[in-house]
Amino acid sequence: MKKIVIFFGVWAIAYTCSYAQGYTGTVNSLVSAAGNYSLTHTPEKLYLQLDKTNYGINDTLWFKAYLFNGSSLKASAISNVVYIELSNESNELQVRRMLTLSNGLGSGCIALPKRDFPEGSYTIRAYTNWMRNFDESLMYKAQFFVGDLNRYKWLIDFNSVVKDNDAQLRLRLTGTDKRPFASQQVLLGVKQEDGWVLRRDKPQVTSANGQLDLTVSIRNNTVPVYASLHKGSYDDSNEPVYRFPVIYNRPEKADVQFLPEGGYMVSSTPSVVGVKIIGENGDGLNL
Repeated sequence: MKKIVIFFGVWAIAYTCSYAQGYTGTVNSLVSAAGNYSLTHTPEKLYLQLDKTNYGINDTLWFKAYLFNGSSLKASAISNVVYIELSNESNELQVRRMLTLSNGLGSGCIALPKRDFPEGSYTIRAYTNWMRNFDESLMYKAQFFVGDLNRYKWLIDFNSVVKDNDAQLRLRLTGTDKRPFASQQVLLGVKQEDGWVLRRDKPQVTSANGQLDLTVSIRNNTVPVYASLHKGSYDDSNEPVYRFPVIYNRPEKADVQFLPEGGYMVSSTPSVVGVKIIGENGDGLNL
């Protein structure tokens, strides 16, 4: 009888150890799988620091790139090459460069010769090949202006709201001393790729606080729209021209995000949920 009890005890201990080892192995494999998934599915975050917000004719654009791991916010070890693209107002690619990174950092410059970069607005876009596997919003994008900066003495605060096919434009002109340009005569034109949407022959006059309001009808709100402000005539190349995109801000295109406390919502459990609403122009909207 004693032999049977001893045998049963040894068998129970062996079975328990075997089960524990199997359970431990399962947990380890799950942890390993989760780690591998995190390594192979972590997005990257990229930021470009530019030396200026606007550039002169035949100027040089200097930049520094910072590439982070999207989860740890440490230097990314996934990519070591960043692609940088410059495109004009018509979204035509002007320049494409490859930048090699070291420990998530890199710097360089791009010449802006007049033959390739005439006066106007441009967009700089930067990304890695790995970032193309994720949402395009993770890619870096910014706009800058190229022109004769010595001729431009206006500071322009420009806002636009597009509702249905009507665009409401509001500009405020000030000098470098922040004083408004009151009673200033200007020509404001609005243009799409297929031609002028608005082109008035008579100049408009700014208000006492340098403000100018205008409402125009847009033929096709899926095509980019650009407004231009002229001191002289539309066709006078000797007069400065200010160009800026009309940002669509359609309510039906707003980005609505629900942000539960802790990152997750648990079934049948009350929780606090934040709501974030962002318009097409990047500004927050009231709920």
